[in-house]
Amino acid sequence: MSELTSTKALRRLCYAALVFCLLLIAAYCYQAFRQYAQIMPADNADQRAFLLTMFYGHFVTKLGLLLLCALFAIFQLGGLRQGDLFPRRNVGIIIAAGILAFLSSIFEANVGQIYKPMSGSYAIEIKDGAIAILLLLLLFAQVYRIGGNAARENQLTI
Repeated sequence: MSELTSTKALRRLCYAALVFCLLLIAAYCYQAFRQYAQIMPADNADQRAFLLTMFYGHFVTKLGLLLLCALFAIFQLGGLRQGDLFPRRNVGIIIAAGILAFLSSIFEANVGQIYKPMSGSYAIEIKDGAIAILLLLLLFAQVYRIGGNAARENQLTI
């Protein structure tokens, strides 16, 4: 009975996460397109390319992370329907989310440069947290993989 209620709770949590991710995607798209008009105009093509790269890199990585979270919830729901608590496809999603989180953190640290006047030189900043996020998500992916393998092995021994 407790296994059934925990599966129901996990299913509800996945649906709530999916709805939350979709709402965040809509809000983030609205916010990004409003902020696009605030990008400082650049005099030369190199500056303009840098500013647009920072803006679109920030936008695409954040959007990608939200889409990966939604995909994780969808695959988790599919796995729960099939009786698999740790779907194998989610390991790849966690690894991809780690890489995107690393890139997103780099763009996040540098996105402020596109809204303020430049002195003409650009330096890309990488914060320590970017590497920590990547390593933690890669570690979580391995723990998830081990948990999935243990659950499958446990089903075979019974």
